[in-house]
Amino acid sequence: MDDNVKNSQETATATVTTPTTTYTDIPINADAGWTFYDPIDDVTFEVVLLNGKEGSVSFAYTLSEYPLVEGRAYDIVAFDNQPNAEVSGDPYFTYADYVCFATKTPIETPDGFVAAGDLREGDIVITREAGPKPILWVGKQTVLGYGKMAPIRFDTGVLGNNGPIHVSPWHRMLVAGAQSQLLFESHEVFVHAKHLTHLSGVMREGCITVTYVHLLLDEHHALNANGAYAESLHPAKQVDVILSDADKQEIKHKLNAVGRSVETYGPTAYRTLRRFEAGLLTEIYPAKKRYPVMGA
Repeated sequence: MDDNVKNSQETATATVTTPTTTYTDIPINADAGWTFYDPIDDVTFEVVLLNGKEGSVSFAYTLSEYPLVEGRAYDIVAFDNQPNAEVSGDPYFTYADYVCFATKTPIETPDGFVAAGDLREGDIVITREAGPKPILWVGKQTVLGYGKMAPIRFDTGVLGNNGPIHVSPWHRMLVAGAQSQLLFESHEVFVHAKHLTHLSGVMREGCITVTYVHLLLDEHHALNANGAYAESLHPAKQVDVILSDADKQEIKHKLNAVGRSVETYGPTAYRTLRRFEAGLLTEIYPAKKRYPVMGA
């Protein structure tokens, strides 16, 4: 296979051996391509995810032009989610824009808490603002969990959560209390998860891969994530870059069915603090101390 993941229609064939069968001449293609930066070796290199299918059996293989070291954190410089597509323009984006739950994060429903990865379209979730609401669309993305895209872990109790939860770095978490009222004249504000990492019990937790789950409702809401409140998906401009054409068309269809569109979806459920504002809020307390009223 020639090394041209940035060109269109990357194809090849492969021989794959399983414990029971050997498959030959399987058509494979480049499903995704990453540009990694290794901060230890000071090297930038390409990684390609290849996939193929023979009957009902699917295969996936990661091909890297530089050795990947287990346990090492890499920075994801760029990602190409459609290296096979014959499209114009630059398909690259960074994973820093993902807004979603890690698949095992519990979300409140009328029947109790359900892992985000087990939720389906039409399932009912409990919103903070409007009570029970149906999920219009569920999307999933499995990505490498290194460096800047490592999920943010909130230990038990940091935001009033009853157990650890994991979200993407840019996921907005609800912070409520007298401090936000004093500083921003709003009792409840959203703060990006990555802007809370200097508090005790909040940290990046790297992993090999992480599956992120998008939950879209008819409006932007705060969802109960095991006792903490975190946002549902807001179809802002980032969605046009992050999601596939098929997903974007499906979202458009789902929103149109309830009389909405990406352009008319409406504002976020709460004001979102910018980085320096989040710093003002969290610096009220000494570094690495728990925020006593988050999630109130």
